[in-house]
Amino acid sequence: MNEPKRADSYRLSEGEKKCEWKDSANEKMANSGTLVINKEDHTMGNLIRMQLLRDKQVKFAGYIHPHPLIHKIELRVQTLDRALSTPMQVGSEGVRE
Repeated sequence: MNEPKRADSYRLSEGEKKCEWKDSANEKMANSGTLVINKEDHTMGNLIRMQLLRDKQVKFAGYIHPHPLIHKIELRVQTLDRALSTPMQVGSEGVRE
């Protein structure tokens, strides 16, 4: 059948990283970046987004889950212009908390 294996939704493939950081320096949003988290869904995306929004240095935090069969979330973080931390530092701290 065409049904994907259930383990593919939570088990990382060989050589696949859990988290990757995409620098968004050349995009339209200043002080922003995208954290791609593999093998996660809306549950983890919403938890991390809410934790990031508690930080006073964060101007925007949001995520997308591109497709139900693609097991990754893309978390966009934008910090204030006067923030002492970079989006990468704030995003990493939000994941740790």
